[in-house]
Amino acid sequence: MSRARDFADLAGSADAGGLTGRNLIINGAMQVWQRGTSQTGTGYGCVDRWRNTVSGTTTFSQDTASLPTGFEYALRWTTGASSSYGQSRQFIETSTIKILRGRTLTASAYVKVSGTYSGTVTWEIAYSTTSDVNSGNTWVQLTETNVVTASASDASSDYKRISCNVTIPSNALGAYIGIVPSATQASGEWVSVTGVQLEVGEQATPFEHRS
Repeated sequence: MSRARDFADLAGSADAGGLTGRNLIINGAMQVWQRGTSQTGTGYGCVDRWRNTVSGTTTFSQDTASLPTGFEYALRWTTGASSSYGQSRQFIETSTIKILRGRTLTASAYVKVSGTYSGTVTWEIAYSTTSDVNSGNTWVQLTETNVVTASASDASSDYKRISCNVTIPSNALGAYIGIVPSATQASGEWVSVTGVQLEVGEQATPFEHRS
């Protein structure tokens, strides 16, 4: 079965209220680390399928401590100098995006931050009318609704589930989902992310663990 056919089936299942095969994100539980368990530069340097952006001095690494129930790993970025931060994005292929055109999707993730983290952890979800390739492409950020973010006041003692809704335009040929900070950070601040899910519908359902 092709991946496009697989996503078409899961989208139909989601519309019908099914609870399996609904997560459009690959490696959302941060389980696979074929390239290594840390990186200090921008690109695909550690956890599979996630393109990590480094600004200033920042290290991405594998986090295994005090995770939400049912999770083994998270992706953490930690700043090593002031005015630094990290961003993580997953790009979604054209064949999948074509099936999702006109649909409302819900993005969700579990996030934990350091106690003196500045600002919020929020969403950046964008689409392209050209292709699904990151390099040299023009991306337009989608309008997000029902946005739930995380901050030091509500996500430093335990993980918080953040979420938002977006609608895929009828002319989209590619898209990405990004989890990003709202502000630069001081040295030693960190963010951990796991359980990233993107699904058809207007509400976040329990995270689907997929092999």
